[in-house]
Amino acid sequence: MVGRLPPDRYIFRGQPVCNRLRTSFHRTSRRDLNQFLSIDIPQLHAIVTSKTNHYFDLRDNIQNAAFWNLLQHHGYPTPLIAPNGLKISSSYILSLT
Repeated sequence: MVGRLPPDRYIFRGQPVCNRLRTSFHRTSRRDLNQFLSIDIPQLHAIVTSKTNHYFDLRDNIQNAAFWNLLQHHGYPTPLIAPNGLKISSSYILSLT
């Protein structure tokens, strides 16, 4: 199926159903972005920095993004979406048109 689709017209994601593209943050009860920024991030930052040798300076946009990416990598719901153009990685698609 995927091989017959026009190239560069779809984004492939690993979601188990063909619904609109949403992050795990938005698919769960953790939808409040203000709470995420003002409560979750400071609490998680304190926990993570106490357990690692690296200090993430959240005032630096790159380190803040790296921190959010680390959270998402370990399964914490974040509002980040990482579209993947590799057709081989997933059979679920989102039409760009």
